[in-house]
Amino acid sequence: MVTSVAENEGKSSVAANLALALAEKGRKVLLIDVDLKKPALYKVFEKREENRSYLSDYLDRKAGIKDVLVYEKKEKIYTVFQEKSIHNATRYLDSPEMKALVDAGRKKMDYVILDTPPMSVSSDAELMLKMADNAVLIVRQDWTDIRAVNDASDTIRQAGVDFTGFLLNAFLKEHPWTSLREHSYYGYGRNLDSGEV
Repeated sequence: MVTSVAENEGKSSVAANLALALAEKGRKVLLIDVDLKKPALYKVFEKREENRSYLSDYLDRKAGIKDVLVYEKKEKIYTVFQEKSIHNATRYLDSPEMKALVDAGRKKMDYVILDTPPMSVSSDAELMLKMADNAVLIVRQDWTDIRAVNDASDTIRQAGVDFTGFLLNAFLKEHPWTSLREHSYYGYGRNLDSGEV
């Protein structure tokens, strides 16, 4: 599970980069956008398609798992995307259908990556902790109060999920660590916006 405390910390970009990096290593990866209130992965991958079935179609029982699961040939990953915002997301995520989708991914894939909503925006990310094996918390430099970051990490630990740790994102030029790389994403893979490796 890839999450953040607040919006705009870069969690969707990190989730996408993680999926791409694992696929480059020959792993079978499923990337699911479970941020139903503000889905972003279809934008990151530029995958707006009229005939595509989305996660909400499956959760509404209008489509099966095979209908929403798409193999992206260029990226070599499997995806389940969401395009439109859903306001009552909690009832969808806390459903037997969502659990069945994650369980099916566990059986068929090496990795299932869940791009969840930010933890301060809704309780949806906490719901997804029940389905996750481990969690990564994306923290953008100088973006979120450290107390909120600590609260989020405590919530993850209390859920009994392995807490992989923090990923510090978007270093600024004047930061003392800029010798690592100026204004970059630190994680796996590449920055989709800039093409950096």
